[in-house]
Amino acid sequence: MKRIILQTLGYSLLSAATIFGQSVTFTSKPVDLQFYARDNQDSGAVAVEGSVTSTGTDSISVTVYKNGSLYKRVAQALSYSGGSAPFSIAPKIHAELASYKFEVRAGATLVATADSILCGDAFYVDGQSNAVNLD
Repeated sequence: MKRIILQTLGYSLLSAATIFGQSVTFTSKPVDLQFYARDNQDSGAVAVEGSVTSTGTDSISVTVYKNGSLYKRVAQALSYSGGSAPFSIAPKIHAELASYKFEVRAGATLVATADSILCGDAFYVDGQSNAVNLD
């Protein structure tokens, strides 16, 4: 479990995208095949955070698809100060047998995607080849 969490942190520490003159820097975003542990409400918050450094973009949005169908869309208006506009969106996904896809847009421009995102429980069984999980 620690290995999965460390790998996830390593992939999502910092990434930047410049597409069609729009500069978006992410401090946190989902990546393909990422797993989110469920919380006490059977959900996981998927953080999408960073800043937009090109003026003219009025909003950032996250569209979430569940098993290929539209699940939810969350948008945040951008407020520029000192040449950049910070954003923080954390849509929740439910812990169930479902695969989620995330699309992040700056205005109407697609700036990031992440597919096959999961939420639930992970169990690690270690031992010899005959190891079993006993409750």
